[in-house]
Amino acid sequence: IHRGVTHAFVNKLSENTTREPVRRLVSSAPGKLSVVSGHELIDNDKKEIEKALHSVADNTPALDFSHDERMKLGIEIRTDGKKIGWSIDDYIRSFHEHLEAEITGSPESTAKKQV
Repeated sequence: IHRGVTHAFVNKLSENTTREPVRRLVSSAPGKLSVVSGHELIDNDKKEIEKALHSVADNTPALDFSHDERMKLGIEIRTDGKKIGWSIDDYIRSFHEHLEAEITGSPESTAKKQV
């Protein structure tokens, strides 16, 4: 399960819609970036996250890895009161919003069908 969380997070970092916000977050970091996960990350996961960040943003500052069990399943990059992340809670909330838009036929769901 934990490898899947890391993989989902790294994929999110590489998405076109996420790349620019990640670049801005990294470049605005006053010092280290905190990488917080719901579980203790193994070294391979840490290296994978570092590699993904370096591929998105030049001059990535040092990373400080920690875990917060309250997060359950997820990973976030935090700095100076800002964060970017992926968590199962975010995924379920997003899925629910998209499903509800499809059911109600909101303009958002109509626009997505036309794309």
